[in-house]
Amino acid sequence: MSARLTCERICRELAHWLGAAGCEALFARALADARAAHPLLGRIRIGARSESGLEGVEEAVRADGAAEVASALEAVLVAMIELLGRLIGSDMAMRLLEQHTPSEARNGESPA
Repeated sequence: MSARLTCERICRELAHWLGAAGCEALFARALADARAAHPLLGRIRIGARSESGLEGVEEAVRADGAAEVASALEAVLVAMIELLGRLIGSDMAMRLLEQHTPSEARNGESPA
């Protein structure tokens, strides 16, 4: 599963707990936090509330390459976990995310 699909899936699942606006806010904050180390994230944003996807990923892949974009999106996922950990505790955040992450992603398969 790609890092993009993982981000999108987690956002959809977290929207059940946080609402669409809460998930957007969490993702926007994680994106901003990860952008310092990965400037290409300036091209990527979460879709409007009516959409469930990320926008700008294809353009970022064309400009920076799939491996760089995957690495940047992984940094967004890490930032989301850290933010969730501050909100609900690290253990609970990891359990919540593990419930909604396919086993191949947890077993270290390539996110690209």
